[in-house]
Parts: sequence; structure tokens; C-alpha cells
Amino acid sequence: MIKKSLLFLFLFEFAIFSIFSQEQKTEITIEDAIELVKANNPELKKQKLNLEDAKRTSENRWNKFLPNLSANASVSNGHDFAQSSNWNWKAGAGASLSFSFGLPATIQQAKLNYLIEQTNYEKLESQTISEVSTKFYSLIAEQQNIQILKESQKLAKNVYEQTLRNYNNGLASELDMLKSQYSYLSIEPQIQQAQTSYQNNLANFGLKLGIEDTSNLTLKGELQLEKVNLPSTEELITNYLEKRHDVILSELSIKQQELASKIQKAGSKLPSLNLSENLSLGQNPLYNSEVQQEGINPISINGNFSVGISIPISSWIPVSQDNLKEKSNQNAITKAEITSAETKKTAKNDIENKVLELNRLWNIIDVSKLNVSIASRSYELAQDGYRAGLVSQTDLETTRQQMVNAQLSHLQSQIKYLSAAYDTAYAINMPIEEFYKTFGNQEKK
Repeated sequence: MIKKSLLFLFLFEFAIFSIFSQEQKTEITIEDAIELVKANNPELKKQKLNLEDAKRTSENRWNKFLPNLSANASVSNGHDFAQSSNWNWKAGAGASLSFSFGLPATIQQAKLNYLIEQTNYEKLESQTISEVSTKFYSLIAEQQNIQILKESQKLAKNVYEQTLRNYNNGLASELDMLKSQYSYLSIEPQIQQAQTSYQNNLANFGLKLGIEDTSNLTLKGELQLEKVNLPSTEELITNYLEKRHDVILSELSIKQQELASKIQKAGSKLPSLNLSENLSLGQNPLYNSEVQQEGINPISINGNFSVGISIPISSWIPVSQDNLKEKSNQNAITKAEITSAETKKTAKNDIENKVLELNRLWNIIDVSKLNVSIASRSYELAQDGYRAGLVSQTDLETTRQQMVNAQLSHLQSQIKYLSAAYDTAYAINMPIEEFYKTFGNQEKK
């Protein structure tokens, strides 16, 4: 009795130790992956810093009206070698302020730069989320791919074991037995290759999320496809073209060039006003510390206020540098307008192609799903025929391969459709949840 109690206690302690010694598994969903990449992606971090700098400059653009302040102080010793030396000191402060007709455009430029950085950040964030989401579901598809191969391996093993029994009983030839053995054993390398590929892709995916060790990382999710009924491409282009980040950036680029031209023109052709005030303090040269002098202050205080107007002239000369710069700025505006027009054309084609591809892939899913049903039924019939001696081992193996290929093809069509849905949503600058909510019809596969 005592031995049994000690054995039970030992087994209990060993089980507890095994449980707590195992490393914790990290399970993440698509929502977790999105939050992780938003927090840890280095490119997003850098772009966010650019956005913060631009925001800070935009919110404090009124500081263009602050004067330039300066202060100075010095001590000097004037002496010759025949007489005693004299120490002198002086200090001063100054303030200056300049006004030009380009100042309003400069203030607008700070706000415009913030809008550009904000759009760049939103574009990069949307693109990153789309890429991470499609990669997440691609890994889910790879998991299912491994499962399909394992199920195929089980079927091949059953056939091999049945063929081996038939061979031992003299009901199957040695060639059929060897073929079935090869069919069974040849699946294991495929599984190992698929698992290795999955682990490598999972490691790369983890790096995007800021996870260095993915040995205990598991993904939780499933491929749920929902059909979307998109309006005509003309309607999509009308409603969503101007909302694309690349189109917005191209239009902001035109405004940026226009403001740069205004600032340059104001600085080179229009007058500017300069205000300054300088205050100086120092030792009064009329004061002699060795002689009592009434009415003479030992400290000299002086102030100087000035108003100046600067009128540029050289820019009015046709071949001057300022004049040529003005023409270059006009060309820059024209080039920005051409680029914007080309961007809109490319965006239109992109939306059209994405919609066509999405609709095409949904139709392929229907066909591939039917192919899976036919291939599965064919394999069932082939199994019955093989057991009855009406179907050869070679024909049975062929139908199994056809079934597996049909399943893998259907899986590929699913992940392609899901990726196309994310690409289409990104093409019209719409979050995937809003995309399904707006255009989905609840038909799922």
C-alpha cells in the first residue's frame, strides 16, 4: 500500500512538473496581428515620428511672428606698458522682426506639410494592415494545406495496408504492393516540406509583428469568404477615386508647388519690412572713478530703433537667377499637374482590374468547389471498386491524387479571393470591415 502511494505521489509530481515546465503557447488572431504590427512595425514608427514633427510645426506656425532676440556681453582691458590699465565692460540686447508678403504662404505651407505627412502615414498604415492580413490568412491556408496532405497520407496508408494484406493472401501482385507502399511513403516528404515552408513563413511574419521567437506562436483563424456585390466600376471610380491616398498626395503636391512658387515670388519681387530695436549698456567714457564728478552717470545706456524696407530689383531682370527660378517653379507646378493626371489614370485602371479579378475569382471558387465534390465522389467509387477487385491500385492512386489536387486547388482559389478582396478594399481606401459591410451580401463559402 505504501509503495502504491509513493508511486502515485511520484507520478503526480512528475505530471505537475511537466505541465509547468512546458513553454507557454502564444496564440494570436487577425486582430492581435494588426495591433502588433501597428505598434512594432519600424516603418510605421518612423513615419509616425515624421507626422509628429509636422504636426508640431503646424500647430506652432504662428511663431513666424515672433521676433529674433539676441544678447551679448563683453569685458575688455585697455592698457599700455607705461601707464596703468583700464577695464571696460559692455552688454547689449536686440530684437528684430521681418514681414514679407510671402509670410501667409509660409504659414499655409506648414499646415500643408502636416496634411501630406498625415496622408503618408495613413497610406502606409492601410498598406501594412492589408499586407499583414493577407499574410495571416495565407498562413492559415498553409495550415490547411498540411492538414490535407496528412489526410491524404492516412488514405494512402489504408490502401497500402489493404494491398499488403491482399499480397500476403495472394490476392495482389508484388508490383501493386510496392506501388501502394511508394504512394504512402512519398507523402511524408511533401508534408515535411510544407511544414518547413510554413515555419519559415511564420518566422518572417513574426518579424513583421515584432516577434523574434515564433517557435511557440500559433495562429487562430479560418478562411471565411463572403461574396461582395460591387457596383459598376464607373460608380466606384466616381465615389472613391478621390479618396485614394495616391490621388490625394498628387493633388497636395500641386498645392505644395504652388505655395513654393508664391513664397519665392514674394521674396524676390515684393518688398519686405524690417523692424529692429537694439539696447546697449557700458561704462561711460566721460566718467572717471578716481575723480568725484557730479551729474555724470557711470553707466552709459543707449537704444536704437530702426525701420527698413527692402525692395528687390534683380528679379525683374529677365535672365537673373530669381527670374529663372520663378520660371522653374511654374514648370514644377505643370509637372505636378501632369503627374496628378497620370496618377488618376493609373488609379482608375487599378480599380477596374481589381474589381474584374475579384469577380473572376469568386466564379473560380464555385468551379473548384464542384471539382472537389466530383473528385471526392470519384475516390469513394474507386475505393469501392478496388475492394471489389474492379479497379486497379494504379487507378485508385490516380483518383486519390486528383482529389488531393482538387482540394489544394480549391484552397488556393479561396486565399486568392481573400487577397483580392483586401486589394480591392485598399484600392478604394476602405477598411475591410466597412468593405464587407457596404458591399457584402452574406453569401459565404
